[in-house]
Amino acid sequence: MTFCRLSGLETGSDDPGSAVEAGCLYAASTALHIDGPEVLAACHAAGPATRKGCELLTAARAAYCYRSAREAGLRVPLRAL
Repeated sequence: MTFCRLSGLETGSDDPGSAVEAGCLYAASTALHIDGPEVLAACHAAGPATRKGCELLTAARAAYCYRSAREAGLRVPLRAL
């Protein structure tokens, strides 16, 4: 955490509501047979990025990780490289 503060990096939210939101997105992903650690990370990033209007960078072949967020109505600003 100290490194993040010193370097100006922002960490994800640790409040229970954000964890529940990410868990719901992950459950929706697994229902689509899309799972794994990269998908869980995407589920945790989608909510805060949508609320803050922050663009997320992803590899083009990993864009599938955000499918459940889009289907849940989150407009995740996403740029695939």
